[in-house]
Amino acid sequence: MLTKLREFRLPELALMARLAIVVPLRRRILRRNGFQPNELTTAGDTGTAAIDTARRLGRIVNIAVSRAAGPENCLLRSLMLLRLLDQRGIAGNVRFGARPDQPFVTAHAWVEVGDEPVNDTRDNIARFSRFAGPSRTSSE
Repeated sequence: MLTKLREFRLPELALMARLAIVVPLRRRILRRNGFQPNELTTAGDTGTAAIDTARRLGRIVNIAVSRAAGPENCLLRSLMLLRLLDQRGIAGNVRFGARPDQPFVTAHAWVEVGDEPVNDTRDNIARFSRFAGPSRTSSE
């Protein structure tokens, strides 16, 4: 764990600490209230620098959620990341998919900036059939 943290700068570590406090609260709110469709997209930049920033924030959120008390959840990670992207003027979309090869429904959520996944790998996402959904870009 310590080696993972060494790649981050002090402001990013501070963000991670704040997220560790917010994650349990956001988890309870999500469980109680669900989410609204307008929470699934943000408008803004989709350039290379935005994608790099989004990937870095995705790593920070993934670490914070995995270390917070309670179960880890891809929807929670994605909604928290999307909020951070919105605060920074980066366009993002929460995407959903399901595994068709399973005898029961296995669903997954991840965030994309442009067409680039930023909080998951392409290999993992490829295992899921993607649902169509809304998207908002910088040109809208």
